[in-house]
Amino acid sequence: MTTGADMKRTPADIDQTFAALRPAALDALAEDAYARRRDADIDEITRSGEPARAVRRRPSRRPLLLVAGVAAACVAAGAIAVPAARDDAPRTVATQRHPDGPVDARSVLLASAQTVERTEETPGRYWYTKFRVQTLSNVNRPDDGGSREAKLPYTYRLASTEERWLSRTGRDRSRTITGIDRKIDFPTARDEAAWRKAGAPRLTGPGGDKPRVIDDRQTFGEVVANEPVTVEALLKLPTDAGALTADLERRYRRDVRRTGADIAGPFEYFVWSTAESLLAGPVTPGTKAAFYRVLAAQPGIRTEGRTTDPLGRAGVAVSMSGDGYSLRLIVDPETGRLLAADNRVGQTPGARGTTTTYLDMGWVDRLGARP
Repeated sequence: MTTGADMKRTPADIDQTFAALRPAALDALAEDAYARRRDADIDEITRSGEPARAVRRRPSRRPLLLVAGVAAACVAAGAIAVPAARDDAPRTVATQRHPDGPVDARSVLLASAQTVERTEETPGRYWYTKFRVQTLSNVNRPDDGGSREAKLPYTYRLASTEERWLSRTGRDRSRTITGIDRKIDFPTARDEAAWRKAGAPRLTGPGGDKPRVIDDRQTFGEVVANEPVTVEALLKLPTDAGALTADLERRYRRDVRRTGADIAGPFEYFVWSTAESLLAGPVTPGTKAAFYRVLAAQPGIRTEGRTTDPLGRAGVAVSMSGDGYSLRLIVDPETGRLLAADNRVGQTPGARGTTTTYLDMGWVDRLGARP
Protein backbone atom coordinates (compact mmCIF):
# COMPACT_ATOMS: atom_id res chain seq x y z
CA MET A 1 0.00 0.00 0.00
CA THR A 2 1.30 3.47 -0.86
CA THR A 3 1.49 5.85 2.06
CA GLY A 4 1.91 9.62 2.21
CA ALA A 5 5.56 9.10 3.14
CA ASP A 6 6.06 6.97 0.04
CA MET A 7 4.62 9.71 -2.17
CA LYS A 8 6.79 12.41 -0.67
CA ARG A 9 9.92 12.14 -2.75
CA THR A 10 13.01 14.27 -2.25
CA PRO A 11 15.35 15.43 -5.05
CA ALA A 12 17.92 12.90 -3.76
CA ASP A 13 15.31 10.12 -4.12
CA ILE A 14 14.60 11.18 -7.68
CA ASP A 15 18.32 11.28 -8.48
CA GLN A 16 18.75 7.78 -7.12
CA THR A 17 15.78 6.53 -9.14
CA PHE A 18 17.22 7.90 -12.37
CA ALA A 19 20.63 6.51 -11.46
CA ALA A 20 19.10 3.07 -11.08
CA LEU A 21 17.42 3.35 -14.51
CA ARG A 22 20.50 4.67 -16.29
CA PRO A 23 22.23 2.14 -18.58
CA ALA A 24 25.57 1.02 -17.19
CA ALA A 25 27.28 1.92 -20.48
CA LEU A 26 26.65 5.59 -19.81
CA ASP A 27 28.96 5.49 -16.78
CA ALA A 28 31.76 4.11 -18.92
CA LEU A 29 31.20 6.79 -21.54
CA ALA A 30 31.12 9.48 -18.87
CA GLU A 31 34.31 8.20 -17.35
CA ASP A 32 36.04 8.24 -20.73
CA ALA A 33 34.94 11.84 -21.16
CA TYR A 34 36.31 12.76 -17.76
CA ALA A 35 39.61 11.09 -18.62
CA ARG A 36 39.92 13.05 -21.88
CA ARG A 37 39.61 16.37 -20.09
CA ARG A 38 41.19 15.44 -16.76
CA ASP A 39 44.00 18.02 -16.82
CA ALA A 40 41.58 20.79 -17.81
CA ASP A 41 39.22 19.69 -15.06
CA ILE A 42 41.83 19.84 -12.37
CA ASP A 43 42.94 23.28 -13.51
CA GLU A 44 39.33 24.44 -13.57
CA ILE A 45 38.74 23.22 -10.02
CA THR A 46 41.24 25.78 -8.71
CA ARG A 47 39.08 28.70 -9.80
CA SER A 48 37.07 30.42 -7.10
CA GLY A 49 33.32 29.99 -6.78
CA GLU A 50 30.35 30.69 -4.57
CA PRO A 51 30.08 28.67 -1.34
CA ALA A 52 28.14 25.48 -1.89
CA ARG A 53 25.10 24.78 0.21
CA ALA A 54 25.82 22.31 2.97
CA VAL A 55 24.26 18.89 2.56
CA ARG A 56 22.10 18.02 5.57
CA ARG A 57 22.15 14.38 6.59
CA ARG A 58 21.23 12.30 9.58
CA PRO A 59 23.90 12.74 12.25
CA SER A 60 25.89 9.70 13.29
CA ARG A 61 26.87 9.03 16.86
CA ARG A 62 29.61 6.64 15.81
CA PRO A 63 33.08 7.90 16.88
CA LEU A 64 35.34 8.73 13.96
CA LEU A 65 37.70 5.80 13.45
CA LEU A 66 41.46 6.10 13.33
CA VAL A 67 42.10 3.75 10.47
CA ALA A 68 45.18 2.52 8.64
CA GLY A 69 46.71 1.11 11.79
CA VAL A 70 46.23 4.05 14.13
CA ALA A 71 43.64 2.24 16.20
CA ALA A 72 45.70 -0.91 16.49
CA ALA A 73 48.80 1.04 17.50
CA CYS A 74 46.93 3.06 20.08
CA VAL A 75 45.37 -0.05 21.61
CA ALA A 76 48.74 -1.73 21.82
CA ALA A 77 50.21 1.38 23.46
CA GLY A 78 47.30 1.74 25.87
CA ALA A 79 46.31 5.05 24.31
CA ILE A 80 42.91 6.63 23.93
CA ALA A 81 42.96 8.98 20.95
CA VAL A 82 41.16 12.28 21.47
CA PRO A 83 40.23 14.11 18.22
CA ALA A 84 42.53 16.89 17.16
CA ALA A 85 41.95 20.52 16.28
CA ARG A 86 42.98 22.16 13.03
CA ASP A 87 43.14 25.85 12.46
CA ASP A 88 42.45 25.68 8.74
CA ALA A 89 38.83 24.77 8.04
CA PRO A 90 38.31 23.27 4.59
CA ARG A 91 37.27 25.77 1.96
CA THR A 92 34.08 24.74 0.20
CA VAL A 93 33.56 25.91 -3.36
CA ALA A 94 30.62 25.51 -5.67
CA THR A 95 30.76 23.14 -8.60
CA GLN A 96 32.70 24.84 -11.37
CA ARG A 97 31.67 24.75 -15.02
CA HIS A 98 33.78 23.43 -17.85
CA PRO A 99 32.95 24.25 -21.50
CA ASP A 100 32.16 20.56 -22.03
CA GLY A 101 30.18 20.06 -18.82
CA PRO A 102 30.34 20.34 -15.02
CA VAL A 103 33.59 19.89 -13.09
CA ASP A 104 33.25 18.40 -9.66
CA ALA A 105 34.82 15.99 -7.19
CA ARG A 106 33.72 13.06 -9.36
CA SER A 107 36.21 13.98 -12.08
CA VAL A 108 39.05 14.04 -9.56
CA LEU A 109 38.12 10.63 -8.16
CA LEU A 110 37.61 9.06 -11.58
CA ALA A 111 40.96 10.44 -12.76
CA SER A 112 42.59 8.87 -9.69
CA ALA A 113 40.86 5.56 -10.45
CA GLN A 114 42.16 5.45 -14.01
CA THR A 115 45.69 6.23 -12.83
CA VAL A 116 45.66 3.61 -10.07
CA GLU A 117 44.31 0.75 -12.20
CA ARG A 118 47.29 1.07 -14.55
CA THR A 119 49.65 0.42 -11.64
CA GLU A 120 51.41 -2.95 -11.55
CA GLU A 121 51.99 -4.25 -8.04
CA THR A 122 53.17 -7.61 -6.69
CA PRO A 123 52.31 -8.36 -3.05
CA GLY A 124 55.34 -8.98 -0.85
CA ARG A 125 55.71 -10.47 2.62
CA TYR A 126 54.80 -7.20 4.36
CA TRP A 127 52.58 -4.21 3.70
CA TYR A 128 54.50 -1.14 4.88
CA THR A 129 52.82 2.10 5.93
CA LYS A 130 54.31 5.25 7.40
CA PHE A 131 51.92 7.96 8.55
CA ARG A 132 51.79 10.95 10.87
CA VAL A 133 48.77 11.46 13.13
CA GLN A 134 47.73 14.71 14.82
CA THR A 135 45.22 14.58 17.66
CA LEU A 136 44.02 16.81 20.47
CA SER A 137 44.46 15.50 24.03
CA ASN A 138 43.34 16.64 27.46
CA VAL A 139 44.97 13.82 29.45
CA ASN A 140 48.56 13.29 30.59
CA ARG A 141 50.54 10.46 32.12
CA PRO A 142 52.20 11.50 35.42
CA ASP A 143 55.99 11.37 35.83
CA ASP A 144 55.76 8.89 38.71
CA GLY A 145 55.79 5.97 36.28
CA GLY A 146 52.20 4.96 36.97
CA SER A 147 49.73 3.96 34.32
CA ARG A 148 46.99 6.34 35.48
CA GLU A 149 46.31 9.23 33.12
CA ALA A 150 45.31 12.57 34.65
CA LYS A 151 42.69 14.77 33.02
CA LEU A 152 43.88 18.32 32.39
CA PRO A 153 42.01 21.66 32.51
CA TYR A 154 43.44 22.52 29.06
CA THR A 155 44.08 20.77 25.77
CA TYR A 156 47.22 20.33 23.74
CA ARG A 157 47.92 19.12 20.24
CA LEU A 158 50.00 15.98 19.85
CA ALA A 159 51.58 14.82 16.60
CA SER A 160 53.66 11.71 16.08
CA THR A 161 54.69 9.35 13.30
CA GLU A 162 54.09 5.60 13.13
CA GLU A 163 55.50 2.85 10.95
CA ARG A 164 53.90 -0.55 10.31
CA TRP A 165 55.14 -3.75 8.74
CA LEU A 166 52.07 -5.96 8.41
CA SER A 167 52.57 -9.62 7.55
CA ARG A 168 50.61 -10.64 4.47
CA THR A 169 49.97 -14.19 5.68
CA GLY A 170 50.12 -13.74 9.45
CA ARG A 171 52.83 -16.39 9.66
CA ASP A 172 55.57 -13.75 9.86
CA ARG A 173 55.98 -11.40 12.80
CA SER A 174 54.41 -7.97 12.25
CA ARG A 175 55.86 -4.78 13.70
CA THR A 176 54.53 -1.35 14.67
CA ILE A 177 56.69 1.54 15.86
CA THR A 178 54.72 4.29 17.61
CA GLY A 179 55.65 7.69 19.01
CA ILE A 180 58.26 8.69 16.41
CA ASP A 181 59.19 12.40 16.37
CA ARG A 182 56.51 13.46 18.86
CA LYS A 183 55.71 17.18 18.85
CA ILE A 184 53.40 19.08 21.18
CA ASP A 185 51.83 22.52 20.84
CA PHE A 186 48.56 24.19 21.84
CA PRO A 187 45.44 24.86 19.78
CA THR A 188 44.78 28.25 21.41
CA ALA A 189 46.69 30.87 23.37
CA ARG A 190 44.30 30.28 26.27
CA ASP A 191 45.30 26.61 26.45
CA GLU A 192 48.98 27.51 26.48
CA ALA A 193 48.40 30.13 29.18
CA ALA A 194 46.58 27.55 31.33
CA TRP A 195 49.47 25.13 30.87
CA ARG A 196 51.98 27.78 31.97
CA LYS A 197 49.79 28.72 34.93
CA ALA A 198 49.86 25.07 36.00
CA GLY A 199 53.66 25.23 36.11
CA ALA A 200 54.34 24.12 32.53
CA PRO A 201 54.37 20.40 33.38
CA ARG A 202 56.01 17.94 31.04
CA LEU A 203 53.38 16.58 28.68
CA THR A 204 53.75 13.02 27.50
CA GLY A 205 50.29 12.37 26.11
CA PRO A 206 48.66 8.98 25.69
CA GLY A 207 51.20 6.21 25.21
CA GLY A 208 54.18 8.01 26.76
CA ASP A 209 56.74 10.30 25.18
CA LYS A 210 59.22 7.81 23.67
CA PRO A 211 59.05 5.61 20.57
CA ARG A 212 57.80 2.10 21.24
CA VAL A 213 58.36 -1.04 19.16
CA ILE A 214 55.50 -3.56 19.17
CA ASP A 215 56.03 -7.00 17.61
CA ASP A 216 53.09 -9.36 17.28
CA ARG A 217 51.43 -12.00 15.12
CA GLN A 218 48.68 -9.73 13.95
CA THR A 219 46.65 -11.31 11.17
CA PHE A 220 44.16 -8.58 10.25
CA GLY A 221 45.02 -5.74 7.94
CA GLU A 222 42.36 -3.05 8.32
CA VAL A 223 39.07 -2.40 10.06
CA VAL A 224 36.05 -2.23 7.72
CA ALA A 225 32.60 -1.61 9.23
CA ASN A 226 34.13 -2.07 12.70
CA GLU A 227 35.23 -5.57 11.70
CA PRO A 228 38.87 -6.62 11.35
CA VAL A 229 39.69 -7.95 7.88
CA THR A 230 42.77 -10.04 7.16
CA VAL A 231 45.29 -8.98 4.55
CA GLU A 232 44.48 -12.02 2.44
CA ALA A 233 40.77 -11.08 2.51
CA LEU A 234 41.58 -7.49 1.58
CA LEU A 235 43.59 -8.71 -1.42
CA LYS A 236 40.51 -10.64 -2.60
CA LEU A 237 38.12 -7.68 -2.52
CA PRO A 238 36.32 -7.00 -5.83
CA THR A 239 38.00 -4.95 -8.53
CA ASP A 240 34.70 -3.98 -10.16
CA ALA A 241 32.93 -0.92 -8.73
CA GLY A 242 29.49 -2.57 -8.82
CA ALA A 243 30.70 -5.72 -7.07
CA LEU A 244 32.64 -3.68 -4.50
CA THR A 245 29.54 -1.57 -3.81
CA ALA A 246 27.55 -4.75 -3.21
CA ASP A 247 30.25 -6.05 -0.86
CA LEU A 248 30.30 -2.79 1.12
CA GLU A 249 26.50 -2.74 1.27
CA ARG A 250 26.51 -6.23 2.80
CA ARG A 251 29.04 -5.12 5.42
CA TYR A 252 27.03 -1.98 6.07
CA ARG A 253 23.81 -3.93 6.63
CA ARG A 254 25.61 -6.18 9.13
CA ASP A 255 26.91 -3.08 10.90
CA VAL A 256 23.40 -1.59 11.04
CA ARG A 257 22.02 -4.81 12.52
CA ARG A 258 24.80 -4.87 15.09
CA THR A 259 24.86 -1.21 16.13
CA GLY A 260 21.59 0.31 14.90
CA ALA A 261 20.96 2.74 12.05
CA ASP A 262 21.48 5.85 14.19
CA ILE A 263 24.95 4.68 15.22
CA ALA A 264 25.97 3.35 11.81
CA GLY A 265 24.84 6.53 10.03
CA PRO A 266 23.97 6.76 6.32
CA PHE A 267 25.68 4.51 3.77
CA GLU A 268 27.65 7.36 2.21
CA TYR A 269 29.19 8.14 5.61
CA PHE A 270 30.11 4.46 5.96
CA VAL A 271 31.82 4.54 2.54
CA TRP A 272 33.80 7.64 3.43
CA SER A 273 34.82 6.29 6.83
CA THR A 274 36.19 3.22 5.00
CA ALA A 275 38.29 5.31 2.61
CA GLU A 276 41.56 5.20 4.53
CA SER A 277 41.37 1.45 5.07
CA LEU A 278 41.01 0.82 1.33
CA LEU A 279 43.12 3.64 -0.12
CA ALA A 280 46.05 3.27 2.29
CA GLY A 281 45.66 -0.43 3.10
CA PRO A 282 46.98 -3.62 1.50
CA VAL A 283 44.52 -3.91 -1.39
CA THR A 284 45.15 -4.50 -5.08
CA PRO A 285 45.35 -1.55 -7.49
CA GLY A 286 42.12 -2.84 -9.04
CA THR A 287 40.27 -2.68 -5.72
CA LYS A 288 41.66 0.77 -5.02
CA ALA A 289 40.50 2.00 -8.43
CA ALA A 290 37.09 0.44 -7.86
CA PHE A 291 36.80 2.16 -4.51
CA TYR A 292 37.59 5.55 -6.06
CA ARG A 293 34.66 4.91 -8.42
CA VAL A 294 32.41 3.87 -5.53
CA LEU A 295 33.39 7.05 -3.71
CA ALA A 296 32.65 9.13 -6.81
CA ALA A 297 29.10 7.74 -6.90
CA GLN A 298 28.22 8.88 -3.38
CA PRO A 299 25.91 11.88 -2.90
CA GLY A 300 27.15 15.05 -1.26
CA ILE A 301 30.78 14.93 -2.42
CA ARG A 302 32.37 18.21 -3.41
CA THR A 303 35.75 19.54 -4.42
CA GLU A 304 37.67 22.20 -2.57
CA GLY A 305 40.27 22.76 -5.28
CA ARG A 306 44.01 22.46 -5.21
CA THR A 307 45.60 22.41 -1.79
CA THR A 308 48.62 21.05 0.05
CA ASP A 309 48.76 18.42 2.75
CA PRO A 310 50.50 19.05 6.11
CA LEU A 311 53.82 18.15 4.45
CA GLY A 312 53.32 20.71 1.69
CA ARG A 313 52.66 18.15 -1.05
CA ALA A 314 50.27 19.33 -3.76
CA GLY A 315 46.94 17.59 -4.24
CA VAL A 316 43.22 18.15 -4.67
CA ALA A 317 40.82 18.05 -1.72
CA VAL A 318 37.46 16.29 -1.94
CA SER A 319 35.05 16.16 0.97
CA MET A 320 31.60 15.50 2.31
CA SER A 321 29.85 16.67 5.46
CA GLY A 322 26.72 16.01 7.48
CA ASP A 323 25.22 17.11 10.75
CA GLY A 324 28.17 17.38 13.11
CA TYR A 325 30.94 15.91 10.97
CA SER A 326 33.14 16.71 8.01
CA LEU A 327 35.40 14.26 6.18
CA ARG A 328 38.08 15.32 3.74
CA LEU A 329 40.59 13.48 1.58
CA ILE A 330 43.57 15.02 -0.18
CA VAL A 331 44.54 12.98 -3.24
CA ASP A 332 47.03 13.36 -6.05
CA PRO A 333 45.05 12.61 -9.24
CA GLU A 334 48.27 12.29 -11.23
CA THR A 335 49.41 9.30 -9.15
CA GLY A 336 46.13 8.23 -7.54
CA ARG A 337 47.81 8.37 -4.14
CA LEU A 338 46.03 9.30 -0.91
CA LEU A 339 48.09 12.04 0.71
CA ALA A 340 46.07 12.88 3.82
CA ALA A 341 42.70 12.44 5.52
CA ASP A 342 41.00 14.92 7.80
CA ASN A 343 38.17 13.63 10.03
CA ARG A 344 36.49 16.47 11.84
CA VAL A 345 33.78 16.61 14.51
CA GLY A 346 31.90 19.88 14.01
CA GLN A 347 32.32 22.28 11.12
CA THR A 348 34.05 25.31 12.63
CA PRO A 349 37.74 26.27 12.25
CA GLY A 350 38.42 24.88 15.72
CA ALA A 351 36.43 21.70 15.24
CA ARG A 352 37.92 18.61 16.83
CA GLY A 353 39.10 15.75 14.71
CA THR A 354 42.06 13.70 13.53
CA THR A 355 44.44 14.41 10.69
CA THR A 356 46.43 11.53 9.20
CA THR A 357 49.17 12.26 6.68
CA TYR A 358 50.49 9.32 4.68
CA LEU A 359 54.24 9.55 4.14
CA ASP A 360 54.92 6.24 2.43
CA MET A 361 53.31 2.89 1.70
CA GLY A 362 53.97 -0.23 -0.35
CA TRP A 363 54.99 -3.90 -0.33
CA VAL A 364 58.36 -5.02 1.04
CA ASP A 365 59.88 -8.47 1.54
CA ARG A 366 61.76 -7.93 4.79
CA LEU A 367 60.83 -6.70 8.25
CA GLY A 368 62.39 -3.25 8.65
CA ALA A 369 62.67 -2.62 4.89
CA ARG A 370 61.02 0.38 3.25
CA PRO A 371 59.69 0.80 -0.29
